[in-house]
Amino acid sequence: MVDLSEGIALKYVPIPGVNRVKCAKLDAEDIATEVTYLQNVVVCCVLGAHRPFEIIEGHIKHIWKDFPIDKVILIRKGLCLVRFVEYKDAIQFPDLDIKYWGLQSRSKLGSMRGIPLRTDRYTKDKSMLRYARSLIEMQIDGDFAEYMEFANENGVLIRQQVKHDWLPLKCSHYRMFGYTQEHCRKKENQRKEWRVRVQPQPQELEHPK
Repeated sequence: MVDLSEGIALKYVPIPGVNRVKCAKLDAEDIATEVTYLQNVVVCCVLGAHRPFEIIEGHIKHIWKDFPIDKVILIRKGLCLVRFVEYKDAIQFPDLDIKYWGLQSRSKLGSMRGIPLRTDRYTKDKSMLRYARSLIEMQIDGDFAEYMEFANENGVLIRQQVKHDWLPLKCSHYRMFGYTQEHCRKKENQRKEWRVRVQPQPQELEHPK
């Protein structure tokens, strides 16, 4: 028996009728929570021999060891769902003018990459002026460009350098995580040529006369 007391309580919602037939309408607001939950999800298909789920789970955690995994769920045999923990990255703004170190300015700059969470102590106290540093919640396949642009108080476009404390490895050719394009084994397609295999001809031995 399933213990329903451990689930989530639901509520009754009046459903309007269309031509005397009840028809529920689901809005974007109704699915917003689940859409957010699925943003960090990858569905994996295991081909070939059917392995126990524990082996598949261990292999997934091994190949993605650099990415914190929230859970691995078996959908059906050979198909599983992998959800990653939301990625948080500390980014630096080298040589950012100190007049842009305020809370509102930093929040706007951080929002260009994700959801800004907080600054470090040195940025808060302005005790290290080489760069401003913020902790940003980002999508793992988000924007990791080295520069961003913003308009200042005079409407002048400013090009600002951005440095990330850590970057995920991603192949720009196949858009897969865990390795770079330089180490992609599939990118270089080796040219294959068909060649006729020459069978060695047996040599005749000369008998002495």
